[in-house]
Amino acid sequence: MSRSDAASSSASPPSPPSQQVLVPEQGKYPSRAYGILLDAECIHYWGTQLYDKVRPGRLSTMSPEEARKTVFGIRGATLAEFSRLVYDAFPKVPRLRRNLILMDDAEATWLLVLKDNSTYSCRHAYLDPEDVIGIKKLLGLQRQAAKWYSVSGYD
Repeated sequence: MSRSDAASSSASPPSPPSQQVLVPEQGKYPSRAYGILLDAECIHYWGTQLYDKVRPGRLSTMSPEEARKTVFGIRGATLAEFSRLVYDAFPKVPRLRRNLILMDDAEATWLLVLKDNSTYSCRHAYLDPEDVIGIKKLLGLQRQAAKWYSVSGYD
C-alpha cells in the first residue's frame, strides 16, 4: 500500500453535504445585515424558557416583578441561546461569528443576523427560504419579515 493510500484510508471521510456547516468569513464593518428582529417580548419569553430549563419551577415561586427581574438578569445568556436554537434546528443556516446586533438599546431590540454585507461570501451565502420560515416559526415571529437592515456602530 502506498503512502497516499494509507493516508487516505486513515483519514476520516468528509461529512455528507447535508451535515456540512457553512461558516462564511465575515469582514469587520457591515453596513447592512439580513435577519429577524428580536423584540423585548420575544427575548423575555425565551429567557423564561431558558430559566425554567435550568431551574425548573423557580419562577412560579417568585412575585411577577421578581420573576421579570430574574429573567432580565439572564438576558445575555438568553441572547446567546438564540444562535444555538437556530443552528441546532436548522443545520444548513450559515454560521456567523457576529450573529446578533443590537438595533435599539432603548427598545431592547436585537437583530438575529442570517447574512451581512461585510464580505462577498457572507452576502451571497445560500439561505433556504424554508429555513427562514422555520426560524420565524420556531421563535414565534411568523408575522415578521426577514429582511435587510441598515446597521452601524462598528467603530
